[in-house]
Amino acid sequence: FFKARSLPFAYRQAVELDLNRLVSANVLEPINTANWAAPILVVPKPGGKVRLCADFSTGVNQALDIDRYPLPKPNDLFVALNGGI
Repeated sequence: FFKARSLPFAYRQAVELDLNRLVSANVLEPINTANWAAPILVVPKPGGKVRLCADFSTGVNQALDIDRYPLPKPNDLFVALNGGI
């Protein structure tokens, strides 16, 4: 469990509007309890709007399986396809 992050009063209305917009667009769904949660970070945008970001470092990241076979880097692929070593 993580304590909710404080939200500046100046952003409260913009955050509420954005959350309502996401619920109306069926991106988010209101629930009473959840097994997983991540606190939001509010990033101001021009024109008084906000960008809502989730901080998954508070617990969700620890539950992910480590990728044992990561994708190759693009530069390594380009060298391999170009006949390089």
